[in-house]
Amino acid sequence: MLKSNHVLFAMILAVSLGPKGAQAQDKLQPAEVYKRCYIRMARMIPKANDPRLLRVQQGKHSAANACVSLFESAELGRADIMKNRTSAEAKSVLKTFHDLHQSWFSIKLSAVNNPVNYLHRDFDEPALYFTRAAFAPQVEFSSVVTSKNGLAGVRDPAIQLNDFAANRIMRYSQNLPYANPTTLILAYVQHSEVPRTPAAVTAGLPLQYVQSNVPRRLEQTTELGELVGVRSVSSLNLPNFSFGVSLNSSRTAPEVKAAIVKMGQTADVNAHLGGGVLGSQVFYLSNANLNIGVFAEDYKNINRRISDKVFTDLLCNDLPSLTEADVRSQVKVNSPYTFQRQSTCLQCHASMDEMAMVYRNNFIFSSASTRQLVGKAIQGVGQFPASPSATLFALRPPAGQLHFRELISSGNYRRSVVRSDFSNLESLGQKLAGANDLYRCASKRYYRFFTGIDVDLTRRADSKMDRYHQDLVLELADKLKSTQSVKSILRDIFSSESFQTRSYLPARLK
Repeated sequence: MLKSNHVLFAMILAVSLGPKGAQAQDKLQPAEVYKRCYIRMARMIPKANDPRLLRVQQGKHSAANACVSLFESAELGRADIMKNRTSAEAKSVLKTFHDLHQSWFSIKLSAVNNPVNYLHRDFDEPALYFTRAAFAPQVEFSSVVTSKNGLAGVRDPAIQLNDFAANRIMRYSQNLPYANPTTLILAYVQHSEVPRTPAAVTAGLPLQYVQSNVPRRLEQTTELGELVGVRSVSSLNLPNFSFGVSLNSSRTAPEVKAAIVKMGQTADVNAHLGGGVLGSQVFYLSNANLNIGVFAEDYKNINRRISDKVFTDLLCNDLPSLTEADVRSQVKVNSPYTFQRQSTCLQCHASMDEMAMVYRNNFIFSSASTRQLVGKAIQGVGQFPASPSATLFALRPPAGQLHFRELISSGNYRRSVVRSDFSNLESLGQKLAGANDLYRCASKRYYRFFTGIDVDLTRRADSKMDRYHQDLVLELADKLKSTQSVKSILRDIFSSESFQTRSYLPARLK
């Protein structure tokens, strides 16, 4: 059950010292407990004159409280900027946790592999939702799936792209006299409507459009340096933006043309899609399986890879979690899709595909052609306005269903089936925030980070030792859900027998 070398160490220690001797030798002194958490969080050894260490040694402070105090030193204050922005120790603590949160995401690179995207979008964004929730006291943990804003890191020193030669990264055309070497120019294609003919008015669509190349300077780019805070992503509104869709092509469906015209009145290419990480353009770009300009097409073409990553990266729930009995009623023997005819396939597809329905209106755009000479293009995520009367799948309302078995619960240790409908990313985020696996997953990961013990939450543990760790993680999860505070469960981890013993294994259970 436990993926750790601590068990072997504990057995050797117990044999060499005997039961009572091992128990006495295995328990850490308060100062040792503080040093353990300090090394883990600050990634350095505390100085001999460390004020917290001295108070612990003098019996004026418990080790757990001292550890929490160290965590609090990295808290975000006003405008989600570090209170102790000049403290190297505090910045190291913030970095440690942010690096941890980054490790929770299995893919961190843009699917379109465009270097300019990393200059324009902060690809730390998914992890920043967790970092802000951990260190901003006023932000609830559930915000990681309910926030309505895109995020970017505030870094110190705040080096902007125009502070160094942009042409070291990219080369502008010599025919672009208004672009200097320290300017990042965004190239985008806008559409302008040609005066309509009577036939076009009758059809409700213009007959043709004239595309033009319009450069725009990107004032705010990804900051470089040490992370010291989190900011909301600024809007980038582009008038008459075509989203890279050709309005002249006969291959572009009239419904799509009409939607692009409606969207392009004023398009915010930095728009957040709703639901915290779920609606992060970076999370979408990192995990999408539909490439630039490819629209969802029922179960044939749908971003099921994104929904799969929601289960694994946010919920620690590896598919399949459903049983054949759970999905047998969803089998469609006459379906054109093979996987819908078999219950074994539906064990995964019933979870992935139904969640992916919420992304049906979204698509990856490029602001201009790769052959564009005016500036550089970026990629992002566009969203068609949904219409119940639309005939195209990608334009219909994004109704979806959350269907999976949760990880085991405290008490009955069963995996309950969750099955509920939602209509957008915001409502999906609310359902995940009200369920349990978001909190069980985070508690399991924090516990592993501080103890090295990876607790299995898919079935009831067999041994007393395994059950001890399993029960503790489940208790942490319940507390995280009720308090919405990472700090509250860290205090419990620092106070636990496992963290305060040399082998991370309570002697009374050996």
